[in-house]
Amino acid sequence: MEFNYNNKNYDIIVLKKRTTKNLYIKVREDLKIYITCNILTSDKEIKRIIDNNRKCIERMIDRTIRIEEKKKDFVTLFHSINVSNEDTLKNQEDKIVETLKSRHTQLKTDTISIASIYLHVPEEKIRFVGHTGLLVNTEDGYLYFEKYSNIAPFQATKFKDKKQVKEYLLSRPDLYGDGSEFDPIVTINDEILRWIVKRP
Repeated sequence: MEFNYNNKNYDIIVLKKRTTKNLYIKVREDLKIYITCNILTSDKEIKRIIDNNRKCIERMIDRTIRIEEKKKDFVTLFHSINVSNEDTLKNQEDKIVETLKSRHTQLKTDTISIASIYLHVPEEKIRFVGHTGLLVNTEDGYLYFEKYSNIAPFQATKFKDKKQVKEYLLSRPDLYGDGSEFDPIVTINDEILRWIVKRP
């Protein structure tokens, strides 16, 4: 069975169970419509219930699509990057730039950027965003807006240039492990912030 909505067909998966007394309708992440009902429920009855609940199913499809789009936005910004084949810091920097450019992350402004710190997990061979914030270009420098931790309030810190920004970001004590990992990598949008800063 299929359900047509906005000129698109959605598969209907019927799950018949002996212990189910009522009929349940759910749209899952794969955008298939799952019908759970009693094993004795006829296909004719299922179709009738679907027709009677068409508007409800359409709303569930719309809601699921919106949720999945938000998940994609999150993945675009914060999903980890596989660096299993990158065995130097420079190669990992190049891989991060390549990945971010392929995700087409863009802000609709020239004065605000996303500044992030990518940490290295050698055991899992990935880089992940350990911290992020918004960097605002002002007339006399930069403002970095961030939530320093989950219990700290949002804060803004002023810097005269990007080198100071990087020094500040890399001064966090929670960025460093046992020394087996490569140094943190700071990005501005999809570019590496390449000021040389001594590791604390």
